[in-house]
Amino acid sequence: MVYFVTALPFESRAIFHFWGKAVLVQQQGSMRLVELAPGIRLVEVGLGVEDAEVVSRWWAEIPPQVVVNVGISGALVKRFSLGDLVLVWESCNEEGESIVLASLPGFNLPKETQVTVSAPVEAEERARRLHRRTGAGLVDMELFTIARYLYSQHRAPLYSIRVVSDFADSHAQQIIRSNLPLLRQRLRQAVNMFRTKILPE
Repeated sequence: MVYFVTALPFESRAIFHFWGKAVLVQQQGSMRLVELAPGIRLVEVGLGVEDAEVVSRWWAEIPPQVVVNVGISGALVKRFSLGDLVLVWESCNEEGESIVLASLPGFNLPKETQVTVSAPVEAEERARRLHRRTGAGLVDMELFTIARYLYSQHRAPLYSIRVVSDFADSHAQQIIRSNLPLLRQRLRQAVNMFRTKILPE
């Protein structure tokens, strides 16, 4: 089973763009398990992964062979521009624990470490501290938790492509709202890259 994993309905819609006949399998709170096609499912975990135990239980019922994470991330460094596609090769938390993700040969994308935090980063000083402490160039609220639960129970590879949606400062939410068409287009592009490269024919 191939699982796509997103945090938000906004991100999930980029996946539904390619699989229009999605069927809801299970729901708990705002978390959803959706059948996209035979052998392909979507898990929408909610911001910050509402309950990782639920994801763990869903994966126990039908174990993953491949897990694909697509979503938006804040940039902690100036070398990225709004809408950039970035391949996450390592996920870490604020305490310094890190997990190396699966590599994607043939993807001509910048590679980056991403730090997972428990609350949105909307202050430049906090963003600088996170970058100095972890070396991460991107920030999110889910990936490390997903990776830790996946790798503790399954041998499936985890791939992640992120779209830079903001710059982890006080303008983050305004920038995201003002650039939704661009972010939607770039999310669809990221999904299509996975769809054509790693999904079964």
